[in-house]
Amino acid sequence: MSKGMKRVTLTVDPNDYEEIRRLAVDNDVSASWLVRRSMRLFLE
Repeated sequence: MSKGMKRVTLTVDPNDYEEIRRLAVDNDVSASWLVRRSMRLFLE
């Protein structure tokens, strides 16, 4: 984990998790990276 990053725990709907996992695999990124990127885009 990068210095300065904070660990969080999320509870998600099973269907949402499967969609996140599928998108991560399809884009050759980790599910964590995808969630972090999505949060960053939402917050901007």
